[in-house]
Amino acid sequence: MKEKVLTIIIPMYNMEKYIDQCLSSLCFGEGMERMEVLVINDGSKDNCPAIAHDYEVRYPQTFHVIDKENGNYGSCINRGVAEATGKYIRVLDADDFYATKNLPDFVKFLQGADLDMVYTKFSRVDECGNVIWRSRVLRMAGTVYGLSDLYPRLHMAMHNITYRTEVLRRIAYRQTEGISYTDQEWIFLPMAFVERWQYYPEFIYVYRSEREGQTMSPERIVRDIDQEMQGMMVMVNHYERLKTGLSSEQKGYLKNRLMTRARLIYKRFLLAYYKELKPCMSKLVKMDEDIRKLSPEIWEEMENVCFHISVFKYRFIRNWRKSGYNGDLWGLRFKR
Repeated sequence: MKEKVLTIIIPMYNMEKYIDQCLSSLCFGEGMERMEVLVINDGSKDNCPAIAHDYEVRYPQTFHVIDKENGNYGSCINRGVAEATGKYIRVLDADDFYATKNLPDFVKFLQGADLDMVYTKFSRVDECGNVIWRSRVLRMAGTVYGLSDLYPRLHMAMHNITYRTEVLRRIAYRQTEGISYTDQEWIFLPMAFVERWQYYPEFIYVYRSEREGQTMSPERIVRDIDQEMQGMMVMVNHYERLKTGLSSEQKGYLKNRLMTRARLIYKRFLLAYYKELKPCMSKLVKMDEDIRKLSPEIWEEMENVCFHISVFKYRFIRNWRKSGYNGDLWGLRFKR
């Protein structure tokens, strides 16, 4: 059996409608035996396990289905990382798919690469498959970069990232289990240990947005805000636990990611979904106080997080704190 170049982890739960397109996008004929596709069935109740097992029968050198009890997203990632045999590793959500035509050359590229991470572009499509957004990259293909080149202007999402598997093994990476929105952890802690990375100029990942029930829908965001905050605290804990042994570049990257995450969570509470989330504002207050106790450094850094209004930099977190954690934040918008 040929050595595996790329392991693709697919967490799967009740994705009968989408899983066939997801898996078929990974089938390109000659060379696909260099890939290892681990479909982690997280206790699905619909027909998606049968569909996945059919691919396992048809392409036994590539597809492997792991059936397990439901443990949510992070448990699937952890199982996949533990089982992976590929030189490199990626995650593909079961309702998304890959750009099949670009996969063969990408696998060949990875086979000859000596990198800790490869950054690729992704596109976003609607339910009908229409492209509604494409990521842009401000980096040169073929150039080997270091950790300091990852921030602050480079867009970062799970969909962009291929890691050398050894990077995850070296830090004993484990993603938080039992909650959603843990894909942020995938681009947080492991990335701090990336020393060599390169931009690959083709689109690989196709992200399906605007799907009913999706974890990124406004309804789910409001409902699951507790899990967003729990994930934020996990990341702050990681930073505090490791910061004394990190270089200035590593600390800089992690702090940048924490500020990006804080901006999103606080903005949802204070600006985007203020009316919907106002009844549970005490939870945001508690998280803010917990961050202050756990990491005064990160808490103070959050004072500079801005929301841009024309030419104004509205430091909405700072102003919310100054207001005594109450008041209409839009009424404070010109306090700079």
